Amino acid sequence: FGGDTFMETFTSRGLSIFGIDNLTIYKNDIRRGKNFSVATTGPAGIIAFGGHSNLIISHNLIHDLEKFGTTAGQPTGIRLQTNGPGVYTNTRIYNNMIYDLRNPLGVNATPTQGAEGIAVTSTSPNPFNTAEIYNNTIHLTGSLSATTPSYTAGMLFSTALAADTVKVFNNIISNEMVTPGGSGSY
Repeated sequence: FGGDTFMETFTSRGLSIFGIDNLTIYKNDIRRGKNFSVATTGPAGIIAFGGHSNLIISHNLIHDLEKFGTTAGQPTGIRLQTNGPGVYTNTRIYNNMIYDLRNPLGVNATPTQGAEGIAVTSTSPNPFNTAEIYNNTIHLTGSLSATTPSYTAGMLFSTALAADTVKVFNNIISNEMVTPGGSGSY
């Protein structure tokens, strides 16, 4: 999917993948995602969940994602997650550029609502879950809420991944988030 295509001004997810094998997501420009105040999730550039094999996410520009309003959610560039019986095998996420993920000053956020460049979470750990994440550039900018401590992560891995095999190497992560909230900011 892709090849110099772009998705602009979406409210929840730029691309949502569920249970598709042998898919390549390549060279897309996914930008200006902003959830509305009634949305329960923050905008995600690309989200892959459920079971799939041989998924490749590469050479995408994901930028200008902003949480809006006071409901739950955080802006996320790429999210890989499992839920239920599905597994992800031979997933590769590489050569993507993720930048300008914002949770603006004044937006009320809980401690789990900062910004995430690449997030890998699993509610169904499995030794067959395999992924490689490499050569990505993640630059976080903007502001976090001053009303409650928030966090931001260039890469986030959940503790439920204990049985999974995820290899992470050669990524560049830069964090210039303004964190007026003080402790627990990033």
